[in-house]
Amino acid sequence: MEESREVKWKIVESKDELAIAWKIRKEVFIREQRVPAEVERDQFDAESEHVLVFDRGRPVGTGRVRMVDGHAKLERVSVLAAYRGLGLGRAVVYALEHIAREKGIRTARLHAQQQTIKFYVKLGYQVASETFLEGGIPHQLMIKELKGTDSATLQYSS
Repeated sequence: MEESREVKWKIVESKDELAIAWKIRKEVFIREQRVPAEVERDQFDAESEHVLVFDRGRPVGTGRVRMVDGHAKLERVSVLAAYRGLGLGRAVVYALEHIAREKGIRTARLHAQQQTIKFYVKLGYQVASETFLEGGIPHQLMIKELKGTDSATLQYSS
């Protein structure tokens, strides 16, 4: 019998919550993917809005968004390995898109790792560049027009 998911998200509002986001990112990017720590944590953390996604109260995913040249740049989208394939990555992306829409932004961009291209295509993103290396990992620029209202049916947690 499949367990029911209770997925919620929230905007990071404290240093403690940001530390949780960094812990998730460290596990995914530094430990799993061997991205150098100095590349993974950068100067853009301070100017970004971060989200945490929770599964039954446990923080399992994160991402950040920053506004660059009139569009939203989604970055550091990550979900702990044990929770992948459950729709939680989609929850992170929808939460970040929600923040962008609230700011009146209508275009989202991201640098997708090659193995995640199909995931982002399913969410409405289109490939907009040739392959390039970022942190030693092949990526491609992807773009999505943020139309209408949120398609997320996630519960926001304040």
